[in-house]
Amino acid sequence: MNPQRIFMIVFNVFREKRVSVIAVNVFREVIRDRALYIVLLFALLLVAAAVLLPEVAAGTDGKILLDLGLAAIEILGLVVAVLWV
Repeated sequence: MNPQRIFMIVFNVFREKRVSVIAVNVFREVIRDRALYIVLLFALLLVAAAVLLPEVAAGTDGKILLDLGLAAIEILGLVVAVLWV
């Protein structure tokens, strides 16, 4: 077996490994993007709730908004933990 043939075999093995590493990293980035969309969705829902909250709560909208924000954080953490772990 000549050295050029050995080099090509080793190069192909490392090339396949590099492709698999790139594929895994692309997959991880896609998952992170989906998590970002979920965070943005929760933020939009929280903003909508903050706009509509004064209509429902008479004078206690600050406390209710705080409770709503904390509940949204807990739900978001639960969704991310269940879907991505």
